[in-house]
Amino acid sequence: MPTLPETFEHILLRQTKRELLAFLLSLDKKDVVPIRQKLLVLKQELEEHKLREVAPGKFEHTALITPQQGEMLFWAGLAMHSRKEALGRGFNLWYLRQFELPADWTPAAERPPFLAILDRFRPDWLSEWLLRRTRANVWAAPQYSLIRELERRQLLPYDGWLTAQSVANLLAVYNWRRNDVPGNDIENYEQLILDDIRADEVLLTRDIPLLFDFDTMVDTASTFSGKERTHVTWLTVLPQLIASGHLNRHDVFSRCLLALRRSFRRPLLTWFKTLYSSLSPTPSERLAQQAELVELLTHPSALVVNFALDQLKDIWVEAAFDTELLLRSADSLLSRPDLKTGIKALLAGFGKTLKGKPQHARAVAHFYAGALAHSDAAVQERAAKNLAELLGSGKPVLTPAETAEATLTLTRYADLLSTTARTTLAPWLTELPPAAPVPEAVSYAPIAFFVPDLFPATALEPVTDWHELLFLTGQVLQHDDPLVLERWLDGLLRQQATFPADYPALLQPYVQQIIPFELEPGQSLADQWELPHVAGGLVVGHAGLARALVLSWATDFAIGFVSRVTPGQYAVSDPLVEVEQQRLQFVESLLRSRRALSLLSTPTHAPYWVAPTALMQKLLAYEAAHQEPNPTDVALALARVAYHAPAEAAAARQLLPQLNHAGLRSLLAWLLSPTEEPLPEAATTVAETTGSDSLEAALPWLWAVGARTRQPTAEFPALARLTPPECPNVARPWPMVWELVPKSYSSVQQWKPDKPTVTEKWVELSVHQQRTAYPPPNPALLYSLYPAFQPAKENKWQTILNFGANYSFLAALLPQYPAPLYWRTLHLAATRDTVDSTTREVLSQAMRTLLVPGPAFDEAATLLLAIGLTHTASVVRALALEALLLACDTGRLVPADLGQTLGKLLSAGFVPLPRLSDQLAQARAIAPATDDALRQLLEALLPALPTEPLRQTSKLLATYTDLLTRYPQPVPAAVQDRLREWASTPSLKKEVKELL
Repeated sequence: MPTLPETFEHILLRQTKRELLAFLLSLDKKDVVPIRQKLLVLKQELEEHKLREVAPGKFEHTALITPQQGEMLFWAGLAMHSRKEALGRGFNLWYLRQFELPADWTPAAERPPFLAILDRFRPDWLSEWLLRRTRANVWAAPQYSLIRELERRQLLPYDGWLTAQSVANLLAVYNWRRNDVPGNDIENYEQLILDDIRADEVLLTRDIPLLFDFDTMVDTASTFSGKERTHVTWLTVLPQLIASGHLNRHDVFSRCLLALRRSFRRPLLTWFKTLYSSLSPTPSERLAQQAELVELLTHPSALVVNFALDQLKDIWVEAAFDTELLLRSADSLLSRPDLKTGIKALLAGFGKTLKGKPQHARAVAHFYAGALAHSDAAVQERAAKNLAELLGSGKPVLTPAETAEATLTLTRYADLLSTTARTTLAPWLTELPPAAPVPEAVSYAPIAFFVPDLFPATALEPVTDWHELLFLTGQVLQHDDPLVLERWLDGLLRQQATFPADYPALLQPYVQQIIPFELEPGQSLADQWELPHVAGGLVVGHAGLARALVLSWATDFAIGFVSRVTPGQYAVSDPLVEVEQQRLQFVESLLRSRRALSLLSTPTHAPYWVAPTALMQKLLAYEAAHQEPNPTDVALALARVAYHAPAEAAAARQLLPQLNHAGLRSLLAWLLSPTEEPLPEAATTVAETTGSDSLEAALPWLWAVGARTRQPTAEFPALARLTPPECPNVARPWPMVWELVPKSYSSVQQWKPDKPTVTEKWVELSVHQQRTAYPPPNPALLYSLYPAFQPAKENKWQTILNFGANYSFLAALLPQYPAPLYWRTLHLAATRDTVDSTTREVLSQAMRTLLVPGPAFDEAATLLLAIGLTHTASVVRALALEALLLACDTGRLVPADLGQTLGKLLSAGFVPLPRLSDQLAQARAIAPATDDALRQLLEALLPALPTEPLRQTSKLLATYTDLLTRYPQPVPAAVQDRLREWASTPSLKKEVKELL
């Protein structure tokens, strides 16, 4: 007689779902464990992809499993999976459409098979499984009707977040049902949906209000009604429920305003704003909610603040409006450059308010004066006009003391005023006490030679003991700071002697963090690695490498996990990540052999500099220990060594005679030389007898790295015979060309009656490189890896996602010549001026790398900064503005290059001018050197703009006029020529006249 596991196998492989359901429902719970083992074995065998011949000479990776067997495995998993198995990635989700209730389901109907199985086995992991699945993909939220039925059967505890996701998706579920109808059209479908909702008291009173409490996809769920395909959304459904009295209008208003106070997605905030506005609240209704509306003025999103001001603007003159409450909140808006329109609306509104409420004149005058400090010239002009009217009123509103206070306040902002604002307030500015002498103009010039700060204040402290190393391990797993990783690697190597005898056991919490599943009896870490949920968690560049090294450490380096990290199914391995992988494999080998030698490339000073003396001392330690340095580690050390620190370089040269390795001694003598010397003959000597991964074999390529680090734009004829001319950044720098190309795409809108053709037009940034099929002959050629990188296939968005996750770590590898990384950034994330979180994150990371001291910006860095200053995402623009100001302080900015680059972007229509004019207006009047740099930038930019002036050119000219007013300079001839061409434009006559 067959055993139960054998019977289960027979049913799964040879029978149908009917027999399986009967078998599962007949099982005792004590029989589950032996059958579960058989289930796992069969599941692995059926789902394993193998290379099979599907046609003569054609092979594909396919699985043996049939759709019916997949559903049967899913049913069996519902019955028999343990919590660990259910929550692992192995629980097949492809058959979840079987985990739904029919459209006409009622509790009296026959139970679907999955519901019968759940009733019988009542898995304790069901709630967590549904929550995890929904958090991973909110569109996979369970049906609302299913949630209610599972609650009724006490299979699922009530969860507000999960229920809210299901309610939001309710219209999407109706859309699936519509798709099942022949023709896909249901007449009066919206009315049928409304009837269903109105009949469900729990949905109306308990669950629809959850839409206002949680971040859901309520803003995107929809269906269609009738042959006209009328769009049905929650924005059409909720107003009808309010109109019919099934939802309370005042309650919905209050919940909308509460939702707008939360940090939801911007599209969802827009949805709540639209819902509130679509209900057309009356002035009396808004007056009743004035406190809630005023509270929205503190929201970080300009969208929410502008909405609140729009709702308030026609009621703040009412007698019942609390003007004092508004004034208290309004002051906080003056420091926000993203609220220009809202601030101008407030300025206009307060002018009207004072006519009926003169008791607030002092506070309003304070607000007007504060607005004078705003970076936007239009805001300044409006505030100056209002303040002038208030101070010069024929019927005084302010007391003499209040007038004196307002006039005195002008002293804070006099230097910041635009020319127009200063003219408007001239009568009161003349009454100010004598100002301090205006500082003389400072002539800005980019730095010619960068010297890093190798001071005790910038030195990095090494890890002191085992306890600090253990603490750092947790920080490393967070993967957010390259310096933490570097200190941890150094601590691993230096502190080996302090490791406790049982240290692998002490690392188990970190192992559990990396592999959040308990090992089966007799299973090792090496076995667990092969499971998909483990390997899949260790494929994201530096983060995966660090986790792999922790796992190696937990085995006392008996197993090397770093070499097992792969790019995964959809991503392409980053060349610099592969370099880091080789470096960490070298760390594994040093630790396995118990050699307490530090990496040559470990930074000694922030951000990522290696002091020349420290590098020499480490090389001497390697020779004393008879350990050959790793070529990749040497290459990274050369990329980071502060050869341009005079005192350190001189001290390191004193140690060179002690170094026995002639090749490294010659290379470092050239790199650390105080003068520019031609490359010696030794630079082109290729070792013929050593292995390809040896230091001798890599020496010519290390010369190429050292040469390009010291002279990024130079040509080195001595290196020309090492590689073909196509191999970039060896003998010649990487030739790059970028251009702005108009693009268009036309499509026919088949669903519209007249089937119109719609054409989308845009401008694309195209970054051309001299392509070569010649790969770098050695991975030590750091600066050649990106130029020669040509993946056969690449999932662009997955690559960008991984690129952004690793960006700060990649930039840390190339601190002195990051141009290859910047060109790669531009190619991946800056081709179009669009909004998406993936490219926004990459560009944000790139802007942060411009904040550190370094040499003057080259072409790649300048283009990157120009893209950042004009990017559609405010966070990118803010970081770019900070980089611009710091670059003026440190001399990294090349104003003429940036101005010409911005001119190209603006003239081609790649980005709109208002973004830049706002940025430059904020940058003025900070420091004389910054003002002079901005003047030079504008004098390069203005002639590069088109003859037909762009929108807000007047604002750009106002900033230029203000700079010249502060520090008079003659207007260059090229700028004068462009101004004369604009002189006939009505909106520019005033500014052009002032400048000419």
